Amino acid sequence: MSALFAGISGKALAIALVLLAAGGLMIGAASLIFKASENFKAVTDQAVTKAEGAMRAECKAQIAQSNSEANARIAAQSRAIVQVQAEATDKIAEIERDRAAARKDNESLPNGGSCGIDAAHIRLLIR
Repeated sequence: MSALFAGISGKALAIALVLLAAGGLMIGAASLIFKASENFKAVTDQAVTKAEGAMRAECKAQIAQSNSEANARIAAQSRAIVQVQAEATDKIAEIERDRAAARKDNESLPNGGSCGIDAAHIRLLIR
């Protein structure tokens, strides 16, 4: 091996060895930087995945809450509709009773079946 380096002076050999060592250090540093960038990418991907999962969970919770509120409003409207229908049915039944009573009162008057209007019939209309 000394024959290989025999034509090179000691100073040039030292410079070559220093450059060789520096090249090795640069390759090692590049390898460490590459490994660090892979680790950074893995950590970043993990953080993104975690954030996406949290965002999906939050969106699902908001949708569930919105659906619950909408269902509560629908139920309240349904109860109101049933109440209004019951009140309308009661009012119609009351009107039918009043109408039947008026018919009965009209028929009980003298000439109840006639088509004319006399004072007794007018008194029935006033009430």
